[in-house]
Amino acid sequence: MVALSENIIRAKTRLEKIDDVRTLNLWGQDLGDISLIQKMPNLEVVSLSVNNIDSLRDFRFCTGLQELYLRKNNIADLADIRYLAGHTSLHTLLLSDNPCAGHPYYRQIIARALPCVQKLDNTEITPLEREDAHNNPEILKYMGGVPSETGVGGNPFASYDQPPPTPGVYQPPPTPGGYQQPPPYQEYQPQQYAPQPAAYQPDYNSPTGVGGPRSFPPPPPVQVHQPQQVGFQPGGGSMGGGAGSTRKNLLYAVMALIPELGEEDLIYVKREIEQRLSGR
Repeated sequence: MVALSENIIRAKTRLEKIDDVRTLNLWGQDLGDISLIQKMPNLEVVSLSVNNIDSLRDFRFCTGLQELYLRKNNIADLADIRYLAGHTSLHTLLLSDNPCAGHPYYRQIIARALPCVQKLDNTEITPLEREDAHNNPEILKYMGGVPSETGVGGNPFASYDQPPPTPGVYQPPPTPGGYQQPPPYQEYQPQQYAPQPAAYQPDYNSPTGVGGPRSFPPPPPVQVHQPQQVGFQPGGGSMGGGAGSTRKNLLYAVMALIPELGEEDLIYVKREIEQRLSGR
C-alpha cells in the first residue's frame, strides 16, 4: 500500500501548499495511509475511489467537504460516518462496494445520521426514505444504544462539537444552505385505480344500438437510439498527415471512450480539463 504524501498531492494538483487544495482526485492509486488529509482542511471535493482506505477518521477535520467519493475501498465499520457528522456542507457521498455498504440498514443509518447528504451512491435520498429512517426503532440500536469513546451523549454518530441531544427527542443538525428539511411524515396511501372498461362505439345496424369494442391501431414500434460509433480514419485522407493527423486520431480515440464512462468518471474528466485550461 502507498502512503499519501505531499509530493503526490503537488504532482497532481500543481499547488505548492497542500492546505490550498480544494479538489483532490487520486482514483486507483493503491493508497492505504491518507493521514495527510488531516492537514487539508479546505478540501471540498475528494475522489479516492478504488484504493485501500479502511476508515473515515482522517476526514474529520475536513469540515468544508461537499462531495466525497470512496467507492471500492475497505471501509468496514459503518460507525465511521460519525467522523462526517459535523460536515454540514456534505451533500454527495459514495461508499458503494465497501464492506460497510452490506449493512442491512446502511442507507437508513446514513440518512438519519447525515441529514445533509442528499445523494448516496448516485441515488437521491428521498424525504420518505429519511422519515422511514427516523421512525425505524431498529436504527436506535446502531445510533445511540451503545456508548462510544468518540461520540457525544452515547451517540457514536454525534459530532465532536455538538451538545448532547435531549433523550427521546430527535434534534436535527443546522440546516445547510440549499437543503430543505423533509416535510412531516405522512403515511403512504397507494392510489386506487378503477379498471377502465373498453371503449364502445354505437352500432346503428344492431337492434340494441351497441356494437363491439372499438378497434385501435397498434402502437408504432419503439425506435432504439443507436449511438454513433466514432472510429479512426485510416490512410490519412482528408485528415491530413504528420502531427496533425496523430492529434486528430487521439481526439477521436478520446471521444470514442466517452460513452463508456460513468457519471463519476465524467466529473473527473471535466475537472481535469478545467484545471488544464486554467493553467494556461
